[in-house]
Amino acid sequence: MNFKKVALGVAVSAALAGATSAQAVIWRTPIQGGEILFNDWGYTGPGGRNAMQFDAINGFNGAAQIQHVITKASDGITPDAPQDIWKDLNDPTTKDPVYTDAFMDTMTNFYGWGYTSPAGSTFSNMQIDADGDYYIARNDMQFNWYEAIDYKNMALDADGDPTPDGDPTPDGIYDSSNTTKIGFQPYALSDAKGWCGSVLTSNPASLEAMAGQVTFDFGFEAYFPWSSNKSPGYGAMQIVKDFQMRSFGTLEVIGGAGNRYFKADAVVNNTNPGVAPTTGAGVVSTPVLNEDGTPALDANGNPRFIDVEEKAVGAGGVDGNYYNQVSFMGGGIVPETVWILMKTGTAGNLTDSADNILAVLDVDENGNPIIPIDPATGQPMVGDVVEHRNSFANYPFLLRADGIRIIDGLDFSLYNDFSNVPAGALEGIADLSAVPVPPAVWLFGSGLMGLVGVARRRRRN
Repeated sequence: MNFKKVALGVAVSAALAGATSAQAVIWRTPIQGGEILFNDWGYTGPGGRNAMQFDAINGFNGAAQIQHVITKASDGITPDAPQDIWKDLNDPTTKDPVYTDAFMDTMTNFYGWGYTSPAGSTFSNMQIDADGDYYIARNDMQFNWYEAIDYKNMALDADGDPTPDGDPTPDGIYDSSNTTKIGFQPYALSDAKGWCGSVLTSNPASLEAMAGQVTFDFGFEAYFPWSSNKSPGYGAMQIVKDFQMRSFGTLEVIGGAGNRYFKADAVVNNTNPGVAPTTGAGVVSTPVLNEDGTPALDANGNPRFIDVEEKAVGAGGVDGNYYNQVSFMGGGIVPETVWILMKTGTAGNLTDSADNILAVLDVDENGNPIIPIDPATGQPMVGDVVEHRNSFANYPFLLRADGIRIIDGLDFSLYNDFSNVPAGALEGIADLSAVPVPPAVWLFGSGLMGLVGVARRRRRN
């Protein structure tokens, strides 16, 4: 969800790529009462694609890499600043914060509330072709429940006393894990596409900095304390189109309901989360661009710039203790409405079940829904077109999650430089050069991906 998709732990991994020295850009997306700002650290993906470009190069041409990612529990290391958060169902505009100076590690912010991203969400059969194009099928993304917050007060030392003056990094003190009042179950509602920077390194299995990004549509059902039936299809479904998740950059969400502010730095694959990826150049004036690449303008109509500390993918160095440790983030705002295509005869249900949602639809210049083409038949998809209204409309969120990246297969005829691959890292990995995949399979996947999820408009641990 764009929401944490409310907690969405959507964990998509991003296996990512070596440092670049290009001019950083801050990409701006307007939202209700504010904006989303993403600093790309000057990093570009395979083929020179930027942070707003997710489409494949010449279509998806078959897997040269296959991997999977499993989200993990908090590792206790994060550079993000502590935040005050509220217990869900409390209004942050009128109530005192329940969790003060909370540790922002695998934490998802939603409105003024907080949820710990769960371990065990899986992203299977994540495929990357030789151009670095990402493809993940909808059914290969499975998310666990969001239903707890693990609270650590960073204003206190481990003995429970206030942090002494001059101690910039308190140990913090943990409270027990607390069950939240609202529970969330996320779902992928489209295939994911994007790019992976692992193809920019000497070998996708190397100990080198690598980063990437994906976009997909997702939904999450919210279950309230009074819900008598917490089965799929009986929660309050929230749907977000074109959610973006990345494992590089700095993300800020400003505004939305409650006028919230969230900020997170990504932690690039194979790097230490406790080491900031700064270049040593200090603060630099960085241009702000709209999603279409045009300059964002300030109040006087001039191109806008923001002064930020210069960072780059890989600038902090790699660390073998964090080999194949993946962290990612995404953020945004829950839209008021989206158009969806439902299975015929299911649109009148009490709620929209994820299994009944065939696609989240694009719209034309007049806001009318566009029916996608079924790649299997070449004809428009058949179903009931529904304007879905989200009950958490305009709620902002920021998702953080950690994961373990596991490589399942590589094309060793293509990736034959093993100079930076740790000893034993290739054991058990299938040789994809010896297992050709029928081209029709990739044509189908690439066509479906292009039709269902067009990306436009997401850390770490």
